[in-house]
Amino acid sequence: LDRAYRLYQERCDAVFDAPTLYVLRGVLSEKRDQLDWARPFFSSHPMTGWNPDQSRPYLEHVKECLARLGDLTPDGLVRSMELAASPVTEPAGPFPNVRSNDPRLILRPTIPNELKGNPVHGTLREIVYHDATEWQVIDPMCEIFHGMPNMPFDFFVDFSRHIWDECRHSRMGLRRLVEIGFDPFRDFEWCGGTERSASLAEYFLGLTLVGEACSFTRKKGSIPFFLKNGDTRSAMLPEVDCVDEQLHVSFGHKWAAKIFETAYGQVAPKDEMTRDARAKILQGVLNNPNDHGAAKEYLMSLDEDSRNDLVNSFSGFCGAIEFKLDLTVR
Repeated sequence: LDRAYRLYQERCDAVFDAPTLYVLRGVLSEKRDQLDWARPFFSSHPMTGWNPDQSRPYLEHVKECLARLGDLTPDGLVRSMELAASPVTEPAGPFPNVRSNDPRLILRPTIPNELKGNPVHGTLREIVYHDATEWQVIDPMCEIFHGMPNMPFDFFVDFSRHIWDECRHSRMGLRRLVEIGFDPFRDFEWCGGTERSASLAEYFLGLTLVGEACSFTRKKGSIPFFLKNGDTRSAMLPEVDCVDEQLHVSFGHKWAAKIFETAYGQVAPKDEMTRDARAKILQGVLNNPNDHGAAKEYLMSLDEDSRNDLVNSFSGFCGAIEFKLDLTVR
């Protein structure tokens, strides 16, 4: 790609193709950075160490495809050429059943709702902590990415973006906690498990169409208070987060039904699946002996009919399970 972009750049007209050249300069710089990173990485992490039976045939397959295309040069590219079928029939693996975590993390079954495990609990700065907790989403999303091999190509494009977003959200939250003066490994406890997700389809639906969809009021509501306190740096976190989460919710609408069909071989209405996801989340809160938060206390006070009403109401459900923060307290 780097070679092809450079050749294309050389053949562009400086005036007619100025917009293209403008884009190519950034792309070429990015490709150089990727190559500079990849060479030492693959020299110390050879692909053959992962799956020696598949890596060699796949490399030969890539070379054959490039040969059929006449390389990636402008003159040689033949768009109508039919490429050979990939020799890889199964995803690389095996996928680990137990996740690895940073040993410095202090893990617990639920998000801490006391100052001992979360010194910013109940305050405006808990918004920053919530961003840092998004590292928990990365493993399950990678498990979905690996566990749904029969999805269309743009599914994997969308999921790559979603996983990248969660990595960035976690990094920006952890970075801001350090800037404020905390040590994330010493001062905080984190909700996270080591077991692989039992149900990939339900996890994705609950994440996008329930958890992320319910988070906008809290996150957007924090921005004016951060700005009022002169903390523009922290205000940028929910600004960035909300833009990405809107995209993630759209991914939920786009892929939830298809994931269920692929995972279970059945077609279900999206609204019905969303209600089922709300019901399971609500039941999970009620049945969790380690959860002593305000949401559980509120749900315990309701009768069965009132809980069913919440499951059938997007705004009612979000209001019941959302984090209750005093956004005026730093």
